[in-house]
Amino acid sequence: MNYLYYIHFLIPLSVILLPLLPVKYLQYIFWYPMIYFLIWYIFDGCPITKHTPVDKVNTDSNNFLLPIFRRYINKNITSNQSNHIVGFFISLSIVLSASKVIFYRKKNNFK
Repeated sequence: MNYLYYIHFLIPLSVILLPLLPVKYLQYIFWYPMIYFLIWYIFDGCPITKHTPVDKVNTDSNNFLLPIFRRYINKNITSNQSNHIVGFFISLSIVLSASKVIFYRKKNNFK
């Protein structure tokens, strides 16, 4: 069984669920998804994806989410489109998290 592949699911899940955290934690870690863009830039892609072995579950050694997107969204989706979708959701997570912190502080008169 490919445990690294399943552990790899925790990263996108943590980014998607980030805006649901309480503000007392969120105000310190809402910027954490930006680290992923930096890591992808430095390592020319996700280092976890490159070390995950190819098997029946992980069919693509260069892309983690592309086979999932092809299975559930569109069979003809390209790698570039997949990267744009991932970037959109990371950016959306950052914006929602930051908005939640800003509105909470404004509502409770924090400086």
